Amino acid sequence: MKTPVIEVRGMEGEGFGPLDFSVSSGGGVVLSSGSNAVLDELLERLAGLAPSRETSVRIDGGLPGGRERERLKRLEAIGYVAAEGGLLGNLKVWENLLLPQGARPAAARAVDFDGLEGRVIEAFAVAGIDEARAIGLMPKTPDRLSRFERVVCALVRCHLAGFRLLVGDRVFDGLDTGRSGRVAALTDWLRGRHEGSALLLLHHSSRVPDDAFGLTEWKPVETLALEDKSWLVS
Repeated sequence: MKTPVIEVRGMEGEGFGPLDFSVSSGGGVVLSSGSNAVLDELLERLAGLAPSRETSVRIDGGLPGGRERERLKRLEAIGYVAAEGGLLGNLKVWENLLLPQGARPAAARAVDFDGLEGRVIEAFAVAGIDEARAIGLMPKTPDRLSRFERVVCALVRCHLAGFRLLVGDRVFDGLDTGRSGRVAALTDWLRGRHEGSALLLLHHSSRVPDDAFGLTEWKPVETLALEDKSWLVS
């Protein structure tokens, strides 16, 4: 039996719960809500920033609870992509991509800097961004990028840093079909490059998506609608 990458038991907030789910390596879950406030609260609880006594959240086999060491270990296991990418606005794209290498010593030691450019170009190409355009993005600041480009950059940053749990926070919301498909293609590609990882997506909608945004490599993908408190699973 696979050990869950993330396991949640008894999580409850103002607009959801009690919530129970687990995701093993290779699988995924989409958590859907019509309220951004509910999704924000859920994210804080998952990260351990708003813990409750009744809730148990284990990520990458870590212990539940809010102790500082466990909280930091949990955060290091997460690759996080925000709706607008979550890039630091005062840094250029290439600085954003390399930033986690300094914050995660283990990841820094594992990086082959000589081959780093090739890895970056390869990942951008999966999202339909060719080499010339990718290189052109590197000296820009995030405010000069489209929302789609910021999301792609954030996914590439997760790829370089490594992760056990990839969290996409409303990354598909508001994208047209073409760009959504390219984000899905890159997200699927990351599944093959990070064995043993799992996927968690937050989706701002009162309805869960029928096709999990077209993802094909993360299996199985559960879809959970938060408000009704009797989860729809597909």
